[in-house]
Amino acid sequence: MIEKIEVRKMLANYEKKLKEEFNKIESQIKKMNEACISNDMLKVWHNSAEYAVLNARKWALYETYHEILDMRCSEMLED
Repeated sequence: MIEKIEVRKMLANYEKKLKEEFNKIESQIKKMNEACISNDMLKVWHNSAEYAVLNARKWALYETYHEILDMRCSEMLED
């Protein structure tokens, strides 16, 4: 029983950190999107390696976040 509570706490902590990192990346992408004053600049930004890395990282965090949610809500961790 105590182990389940500890695991839930640990997963909630990971979930919080992932959410923070995800939001940080989203704000970086949004800031760059808003900085682009023309469609051509926006195309260059969206085709850049930095955008690709940020976007890939964002979606990896998103998938991991949902895996943690699934684990935390799993029947194995219920009392």
